[in-house]
Amino acid sequence: MTQKKTLTDFFKDEVRDFSIYSCERNIASGVDGLKPSQRKVVFGMQKKFNNQEVKVSIAAAGIQEISAYHHGSLEGVIVNMAQNFPGANNMPLLSASGQFGSRISPEASASRYISTELTDNFRKLFKPVDNNILEHNEDDGVMVEPKFYLPVLPTLLLNGSQGMGTGFASSVFAYNPADVKQNILDLINGRTPVPLVPWYRGFTGTIERDGDQAIITGVLKVVNTTTIEITELPIGSYTTKYRETLNALEDRGIVKSYSDDSKKAYTKFVVKVSREVASMEMDKLLQTFKLIKRDSENITVWTDDFKIKKFDNVNDYLKWFVAFRLGKYAERREYMLRAISADLVRHTEEIRFIKLYLKRSTAWSKMKDADVREELVADKFENIENLLSTPVNKLTGEAIERLERELQKLHGEFLTLGGKTSQTLYKEDLAEFKA
Repeated sequence: MTQKKTLTDFFKDEVRDFSIYSCERNIASGVDGLKPSQRKVVFGMQKKFNNQEVKVSIAAAGIQEISAYHHGSLEGVIVNMAQNFPGANNMPLLSASGQFGSRISPEASASRYISTELTDNFRKLFKPVDNNILEHNEDDGVMVEPKFYLPVLPTLLLNGSQGMGTGFASSVFAYNPADVKQNILDLINGRTPVPLVPWYRGFTGTIERDGDQAIITGVLKVVNTTTIEITELPIGSYTTKYRETLNALEDRGIVKSYSDDSKKAYTKFVVKVSREVASMEMDKLLQTFKLIKRDSENITVWTDDFKIKKFDNVNDYLKWFVAFRLGKYAERREYMLRAISADLVRHTEEIRFIKLYLKRSTAWSKMKDADVREELVADKFENIENLLSTPVNKLTGEAIERLERELQKLHGEFLTLGGKTSQTLYKEDLAEFKA
């Protein structure tokens, strides 16, 4: 028998749950700049295809298998994360081997013909040591991707993000990694960061700020009294689509003819026009040829406590990001100190055990196993099983010398790390990061 539900309860339960889930899937995290599907790709590539180039079709199937992805194919997600032409990713986390789209068209070749792998960019942005403090999701009792990763620089600003959920939308421009890095350093050092202007690698036009909007302008040059040359289109415009604009202008008599000499690496349209058109003011020409575009920025993201938050501007977001990351650097420091402390204890006990063995080996050879263990317990050894499994060739004076050198090194690391702050650790990562 079908259970009936009031409209009020339906909106409180099913509609509410769907709305939240829609936002979860389509709006990026402010921590790692990723949506759940992208995070599953990163997780799967590390776990199944680390340091390995693989066909996109195989990667998608493999990632889906181990990451509990329930929404069809991940091929499109992988392609978008690997695209590297102007207007796509400034720092793609995946490589693009084959046709992943270009200035001509964003369409990629079939997934069975193109390959990908994790890039050096990924390894610059996400330090392996932070994997120790990540909190993972579970799916039917199986550990899958983390709730979020911990990038050194906010991936959200490096590659931008677009998304629309129920009741919320997000549109974040991409920025120059060097500029983002400098603003983070300014915030760490207590200085006021400068306003940032959107930036797209390889884009040769101009981008200007106008409040929360960006004015993105292509490049047009008047060659002579009857010829103009277009060598850059606004971000989001592609060669194949722009032909429709020129065809429409040709129908209106503004364009007499044109040739498309564009390649994957650059844009080039040579356009024949009347003297009247060629003599127009540059602003008018740019407007006429649809080479000026206005975009608005809306920095709406999921925060670390899984609430949706809208930031007024880039630097407000950066202040939040830096404060959060400094807290995570404190967690990293505490984890590393605990790990070094455990190594110090283990090495100290190993040295003490080897010395005892060299002193007592003749006596132990005549004792029962239980009596040896009892003696070790009485001498307050803790890791008895592992110590008794030590190979005989490591129960030597030479082994003691090696362990003492390692012990001295660990003491130095512990003291050095103990003298560092979260700010110091963050600055070290930033210094290693070459934008």
